[in-house]
Amino acid sequence: MRVRDRNERVIVRSGAALVGATGADGDDRTLIVPDDIVLEQSLFGVLQDLEPPLRLRAPDGAELDWGLVSEETPVHHLSEYDFLDVSDRSKRSQAERILLLRTGKSSDGFVSRRFNRPQSRFFSRWFLKAGLSANAASAISVVIGLGCGFAAAQPGALWLAATGVLFQLASMFDGVDGEMARVTVRDSKLGAAIDSAADNLTYLATLVGFGVGWAREGITEVEAWSLVTISVMIVVTLFLVLFFVRKYAPNASFVFFDRSVRRAAQEASGVSLRAIDIFFRATRRDLLALILMFASFLGSRFAIFCLVGFGVLIADYLLLFHRRDLIHAAGLLRAEEGC
Repeated sequence: MRVRDRNERVIVRSGAALVGATGADGDDRTLIVPDDIVLEQSLFGVLQDLEPPLRLRAPDGAELDWGLVSEETPVHHLSEYDFLDVSDRSKRSQAERILLLRTGKSSDGFVSRRFNRPQSRFFSRWFLKAGLSANAASAISVVIGLGCGFAAAQPGALWLAATGVLFQLASMFDGVDGEMARVTVRDSKLGAAIDSAADNLTYLATLVGFGVGWAREGITEVEAWSLVTISVMIVVTLFLVLFFVRKYAPNASFVFFDRSVRRAAQEASGVSLRAIDIFFRATRRDLLALILMFASFLGSRFAIFCLVGFGVLIADYLLLFHRRDLIHAAGLLRAEEGC
């Protein structure tokens, strides 16, 4: 995308105003931004603590004029990448890497940080170069999810293993649309809702396909009723979590539910909620997808069914018996974020 387009979005989100070249005359608090400088929102937090005039110098040597400067104006050195120089190809490549590295989330688990993010950033970078949008990445996630459901519906150990691989691929690719949106400063509530919808479709397609594939392989009556029961519980649980994030989360992201569980565990005095928080941390989606992939290599649908069923029972217990704790934690998080 054009540097100017991205800078305009950063300026608006930071509460500043774009005045243009002519509007800067005589204003000692105007930031002069050349066309080859990429701004970051953190810069505006720095400016609140400074008084112009100053020359702002980034670690890569780029400079900005903050106010009406002269040759005697002192230089303020920034300790982080609050703006980036993209004046040549090598600096643009460096800026791309820095911006993508800053798209990680504090809620990312070990598998996400060490395994999924490096791969998803590879796709994000090339999709951005190709001019694709974050919604296009979400559409690809949907295709992968449907492919996962198709593979799960086929009988045989080979197709079950393929399902595990595709489910892990969907987990990795789930980060691409969010990374693209954050790099281009186009993240929004609608984008978060589309991302959640793509995730839910992957879950539901895989669940339905898993049941169809098991039936085609041969399933006892007891196993069939158990599968139907757990499947209904999964669907109900997903809708309950979706209802929770739509009602209490500022951006309709499922990550908010995970954060609410963590905050509720910090505020709670009981043992059960703390134990559930530990379980949730150990089975977050990035690690769960990896576990299910390796479990699929065993060729046993019953083993995968037991793993998923146990997780659903824990989630339902949390939603039934700790709902007030979750709502209270969600309120604390929203208050801290000024929502």
